[in-house]
Amino acid sequence: MMFLFTWGIVISKMAKELESILKSIGNFGKDFDVFRCRVGDTDFMELIERLGVMLSSRMEFENQNYLDRLKEIDDDKSMNDERKRCNKELSERFYRIISLTSNINYPPTLGYQLEKFLEENHSNGKNHMLGLPFQIADPHVHVYPTMVELLKNSKDPVTIVRFDAHHDCHEKKKKKVSSGSYMSHILFSSIRNKINRVITASGERISSGLFEDLRDREEEEKFGKNCKVLRFNDIAHYLINILDLPVIEEPSILDIDIDGCEYAWGEARYGGHCLARPSLSCLEYDNHENVIVHPEIAARILRDRVKNPEMIFVALERVYRNRLFWLKEEFDFLETLGK
Repeated sequence: MMFLFTWGIVISKMAKELESILKSIGNFGKDFDVFRCRVGDTDFMELIERLGVMLSSRMEFENQNYLDRLKEIDDDKSMNDERKRCNKELSERFYRIISLTSNINYPPTLGYQLEKFLEENHSNGKNHMLGLPFQIADPHVHVYPTMVELLKNSKDPVTIVRFDAHHDCHEKKKKKVSSGSYMSHILFSSIRNKINRVITASGERISSGLFEDLRDREEEEKFGKNCKVLRFNDIAHYLINILDLPVIEEPSILDIDIDGCEYAWGEARYGGHCLARPSLSCLEYDNHENVIVHPEIAARILRDRVKNPEMIFVALERVYRNRLFWLKEEFDFLETLGK
């Protein structure tokens, strides 16, 4: 199968877009930049290198964000003095938490998780991702127009393999295409016949109670794993833990949201999330609990088990993620994907 999609020429002049994406402190789907390259090419390696530099000097990034936020508050004419004072106090508290956890790492349990995974899973040596068209932005809605074009021009139905803490789907189309509804707009459109199935994997265990009336229990039994299958406009949408993802042989589009490594937060927040606690030990422990699958494990599973990918989308979706792990999760995931 081959997509009739003109990718165009993408060169290092896109550094401006890349810088904008990596310095984002959250985007709700308005006025965002998109960076395009191919996995493993010089532009992709520039992305990895830039993330590595930012990670090693994380507090420079955070210091500048803090100063920018204070200036933004001062310049906002819609706020009165009292509101400005409150916002500055909140920003200061948030910055203090970030400063105290400047050297935070993943919890030890994730180190054990990775060690066990590497012992039990050996790569076949071939990275199916190398050379594929790759598109990255902060908000997940960036996927929508390009995926629609890909599906329209595909000769045969494809499977959409997603790594995401949210399924981004509703029982019917919403009025507006957004990061939380774009899958509904795709599944309830005229291009639905170009979709074989949708698989959404994440670090979370599958729970009951979600869209129970849409469940296809017969398909769940056939699948034979801890999985929930929902039917949206008669398209099967599988919800599964990333560790249980089977080998997928059919032509696929990979749609990745880095927040799949974490528990799903209830709502988006500009600047991301983190938990405030009275002591440093509690601060680190409780924020550790947000990260539930090692990014390297998730990337290795997608890289090794999705055998015929055609394109890769990545959303940073920082408004839904723990601020303390933004750069580390992104670096570890993307570096592993391109190895």
